[in-house]
Amino acid sequence: MKIKSLWIPFALFLLVAVPLRVYQVVYLIDPATGFFESGESLYQIFLGILALFVLIIMIMTASCKNTSEFQFRRNIFSGVFALAAAAAMAADSGANLLIYVVDHGTLRYLILSICGVLGMIAFLVAAVSHFTGRNTFRKAPVLALLLPLWVCVRAVVLTFIEYTNVTTISSNMLSVLSVLGMLMFLFSLSKLFTGIETPKTGKRTVMLGFLMVLFTLVACVPQGVDAVQNGFSLTSSWTFLADLALVLYSLGLLVQASAQLSRPQPFAQISGEEQEEAGSPGVPPTPQATYFSSIIAERNAAKNRLTALEEPSKEKTPEPSAAFKDKPRKEEAPAASALSGREPDAGKGGSDLWEKASSQAVPRPAVSKNPDEIDMDYINQLIEEISEKKS
Repeated sequence: MKIKSLWIPFALFLLVAVPLRVYQVVYLIDPATGFFESGESLYQIFLGILALFVLIIMIMTASCKNTSEFQFRRNIFSGVFALAAAAAMAADSGANLLIYVVDHGTLRYLILSICGVLGMIAFLVAAVSHFTGRNTFRKAPVLALLLPLWVCVRAVVLTFIEYTNVTTISSNMLSVLSVLGMLMFLFSLSKLFTGIETPKTGKRTVMLGFLMVLFTLVACVPQGVDAVQNGFSLTSSWTFLADLALVLYSLGLLVQASAQLSRPQPFAQISGEEQEEAGSPGVPPTPQATYFSSIIAERNAAKNRLTALEEPSKEKTPEPSAAFKDKPRKEEAPAASALSGREPDAGKGGSDLWEKASSQAVPRPAVSKNPDEIDMDYINQLIEEISEKKS
């Protein structure tokens, strides 16, 4: 199964969950209190739909084997909404700073303001990287940690400060779920951008991206309905706009990443030109690429050996060296006949040893590039050994 097949359940559940959530907010929830006036069973069905979506996405992601490697490429769509997210974070940071300074707010507004500025810087760098196609986060990995920082502080504030008194309101529960999903996705995306990844990081990032998008959209429904009915508030709507910009930014990345990861596994390391275009020069090949490269090399070597055996006549005998050309050529003869011209010395059993050596067939050494020269060397060596034994 390919990773891009996750778009099918995502589209189906999106068409069911978002309209169902809009119906709940408009017709079943009291806008003053946030509690259900009726239709609580429908809310249980809604939660069951979200749980089923999570289960299906996880099973399908686990069944995707041999996914390819993610390569950073130019993405204009994601670059535009990274800029939009940075602008919304900057505006939200300014609003929190005003609350802290003018209205004498608590320290958390100052912390949110500082983290908003840092998040704005990270998404500005991401926007430039997507516009140019060069991965700046690989050269400066610290910047990648700023991507989830703003969301991380929001998760702490929502979980332990704002929603500690009332946690049964459906919008509050979905907001916490949305922020946690966004936090996990951005952490995984930081690993993917910096190259600190495992073979499973790419498909895990895509899985978390689909979960985050669906959770964030259903969590933004109450604010969206309120904005349509009462208009946007310049002091409280920046977080909502930043979340929507992050959703669209993530969708652009999911389109690109799911297409890349669904391609066949590369057999060799990408070229230097492609690495420079991806903004990640000098990246070592993945273990899968190295493994398949060795298989291809072994197959080609076996094919060459088979071709050499089938067509021996096409092989050319190398020319003898200049030193060998100067030597007088002797007619090739068996080793025994070459020894027959040498008279044995009398005494010490020399004649018996000579007759024994002459009567036995002398094995030829392995044939190589120069058979004449090898034969003569072997004969000379044999003569020397017989002479040593005689003496």
